[in-house]
Amino acid sequence: MSTRASRTSGWLSVVVGTLDLECAAVLGEQRAGGDPTAAWRAACERDLARQHGVGVVPSSVAATFVLQWYVGALATGFAHLTLATPHLLDLTPSRLSIGLSSPGGYADRLGLVPGEAPAYVPLLADRLDRVEREFRSHASDFATSYDPGVKMSSQHRVGSVEDAWQSAWAGASRAVLGRTSPDRWRASCCFIYALPGAHECARCPRLRSAG
Repeated sequence: MSTRASRTSGWLSVVVGTLDLECAAVLGEQRAGGDPTAAWRAACERDLARQHGVGVVPSSVAATFVLQWYVGALATGFAHLTLATPHLLDLTPSRLSIGLSSPGGYADRLGLVPGEAPAYVPLLADRLDRVEREFRSHASDFATSYDPGVKMSSQHRVGSVEDAWQSAWAGASRAVLGRTSPDRWRASCCFIYALPGAHECARCPRLRSAG
């Protein structure tokens, strides 16, 4: 199951076990006013500075990268697991963790601690409905309680969650079912254009506004 999801994802490895960032602990600390991703953002800033040859990276860029990497790892793992097995897995935060690459700090692994025997749910539509709700609850909790010390609008937070799910499900559907989805404008921006030599992504909302 985890091997199949990793293979179809192409970039995210789904593994059994606990990794660097335990999701339940991250959410709990954020709700209490803490900042459990501070070290992650600092590592992201250092790596972006190295990649782009600059002394200082705007904190808003690293803050957005970490937000979007976290929810993106969740969305990708959830989407591919939904198609990898006809069973409804326990994907509550207490069973999940995220692993980070070194260097770079990319969220490239999703750890899952198996729960009790999962229910057999043969209809994809039924599994998808449950898993999408699980994702949105977890990702929205992270996004709304996330306080990276820079201004971040609620629209940007909500948009990042929506973009993560839409992109992940489109990718999983294409890889596993052979279904294609029309390109959609993103609701959130990653601000990579603020770095030397970089520019907006193809479906960036900034380009839509400019057009």
